[in-house]
Amino acid sequence: PLKTNRAYYFGVTAYGYNQYGIPKTLESPTSILTIRPQIGTTAGEAVTEYGESSIAAEHGSGASDGSAVAVVIDPFAITGDDYQIIFHLNADSTTLVWDVKNTSDGTTLVSGNPIQGGVNMETAGKVGVNANPIVEGFQVQVNGPPEEFKDFYTTHNAAGAIDGYAGASADYNGYPGMGRTNIGNQQTNGSTWFITTSNGSNKNYEDFFGYVTRYCGGYGNPDGGIKYLIPDDIEFRFTATGSKMLDWWNTELVVDTPLEIWNIGDVSTPDDDFQLMACFYDSDGNGAWNLYQDDSPISGGSNDPYTEAIYVMEHKDRAPGTAGYEAMVAAFTANASASGNYPWASGAGFALSAPDQITTAILMNITFANWNGGDVTADPFVVDADMPETGTIFRMVTTKPNATDDVFEFTTSPPTVYTATKGDVNLDNVVNISDIVTLINHILQTDTLTGEQEYAADYNYDLSLNVSDVVGIINHILGTYARMLASEIDAQSARIGFAERALLSDNKVRVPLSLSADGTIAAIQLNVAYDENSLVPITPDLGPDWSGIQVLYNSNKAGEVVYLFYSLNGSPIPVNNPPVLQFNNFSGTNELTSNIELVDAVLASGSGKSIELAYENQVAKISPVPDSYALHPNYPNPFNPITNISYDIPFESRVTIHIYNILGQQVTTLVDLNQAPGRYRVLWHGKNDNGEKLSSGVYIISFHANEYARKQKVMLIK
Repeated sequence: PLKTNRAYYFGVTAYGYNQYGIPKTLESPTSILTIRPQIGTTAGEAVTEYGESSIAAEHGSGASDGSAVAVVIDPFAITGDDYQIIFHLNADSTTLVWDVKNTSDGTTLVSGNPIQGGVNMETAGKVGVNANPIVEGFQVQVNGPPEEFKDFYTTHNAAGAIDGYAGASADYNGYPGMGRTNIGNQQTNGSTWFITTSNGSNKNYEDFFGYVTRYCGGYGNPDGGIKYLIPDDIEFRFTATGSKMLDWWNTELVVDTPLEIWNIGDVSTPDDDFQLMACFYDSDGNGAWNLYQDDSPISGGSNDPYTEAIYVMEHKDRAPGTAGYEAMVAAFTANASASGNYPWASGAGFALSAPDQITTAILMNITFANWNGGDVTADPFVVDADMPETGTIFRMVTTKPNATDDVFEFTTSPPTVYTATKGDVNLDNVVNISDIVTLINHILQTDTLTGEQEYAADYNYDLSLNVSDVVGIINHILGTYARMLASEIDAQSARIGFAERALLSDNKVRVPLSLSADGTIAAIQLNVAYDENSLVPITPDLGPDWSGIQVLYNSNKAGEVVYLFYSLNGSPIPVNNPPVLQFNNFSGTNELTSNIELVDAVLASGSGKSIELAYENQVAKISPVPDSYALHPNYPNPFNPITNISYDIPFESRVTIHIYNILGQQVTTLVDLNQAPGRYRVLWHGKNDNGEKLSSGVYIISFHANEYARKQKVMLIK
């Protein structure tokens, strides 16, 4: 799934193909786009969809997090066969390469290709994804995994193995994998712990994984960072015996802790596991690694204390078992500076390292937050648990690269070739008014089209069926693009929106449409949402200059209505006199609180092209139209520091509200503008026009709306 606020990079390239051209295929320069999603992007499991020009290969077997896609280059060469992508080592067993096999006829189409993600893995040179060969009309592109963590979870607690594991990360900060799934089973004592960082600026996952691995593999290591960890997994085991840590920034002593840290490599092969060692930042200065009485950066309150930050190191030999750990403990016990001044950030042979350094840094600033564990501001400080319970095992899982046991599979489909004439929507070999009706029925959702009909209906070739295609077909029938007067110019851009208030009167709701354009508009399509439990759409209200404009609307789904405004004789849309949408109110009350929303719109030019469109207000709030003018008593009165002033206007009016003191001097103006019919409220904060607080006393509210005028007293107290 896409993660909120994580940066994603997209390469956009345009392709052109002409089987008779020289060359046959043209490619534009690649444009790189950076996108950061700002809201939740999926409901449930994420699904990746590819366009018609590419086919996502399914991961048939293996454990990698890589991917493969077949990009269609020559659609006329596509066979409709089945294919496999398989991996093996090259001739000298130094590099993973891949083959493409047509499993329908048994032929091998690509053999020993070392390119993954546009990099030749044999030479480490960047060659680009398009360097792969084109076979049977497509080009296979193989990619390795995203370089990051894949999951954080808990495998064991004090009672033993957890069925299905339990989450161990703050998914609300974008952490991957299980998040809070099965979180109630994480600890038998009822506490809950998250793997996170002590640094508040990097609490969100997209910042976290790069931050905690910033010196991984050693400062200055070109293959360092998260790449150094992949494909290994790390376990944090809270045991009865625990392990030693170095209090590097305080006492420089090696102390006992309840935590063991292991690199478990391939989780299915325990023989490659080796123990790690950590140094810690002694935040409270007591010489022990413990829970710190401070709120974790991932907290939304003040009740998530966290353990002091640890910096995890491995022995440079990475030998299976405990030998490396024991060597580090012995070295640091004898001399805290045994690995130089930066044992937590460097690696043997890299920048910042000491001549005889035995350690290599892999994780920095790791903490365990006790989620809702106790109020960190309380005295005494009481928590539900000081540490994860003995027997707890947390696991940080990295993504896995492609390997020899991975297989990707895909099937191609030969192209569908349509021969229908553009505009002949009903496929009767004649373009006439019947085709317009057929397309309009599709747009209004009263009928559906076949694939070939959709091809014929997309008159302007923009891969979207809307009112712009209606205009194009009308032009075809009229036999000319002289729909408009020669002096008139097609609009290139336009703005559209609703009035902020939808007016309710006599059981009818009216929604004025605002519309502006830099030229002529030939047709409008609106998709509008409304409250089907109280409203039903009726014919829009049009001005006299809308003669010659056809209006159709249909509500095929409850709460949704589609409107079409177009001309069969070339008349332009009267932009300066936009329509008013209307709905009957059958709720039995004139106090509706629902809204009417402009979901989207299409505006067509005279040439049948969709105009670039910007939206103004898209949600109109239903507001009852009062029967008469009124200035209601302000409340509270007396007041300090704010009072509400409410008023009604039954017609569009010029409204002013001034405040005067008892000497008749105007002290401030609250309203001075034209307003549509409705009920309004304005606040007065007891200040003058300069924003200065006024003294206690009696003030006069003076209200004018057209010829209506009222005054009332208000008392400000301090």
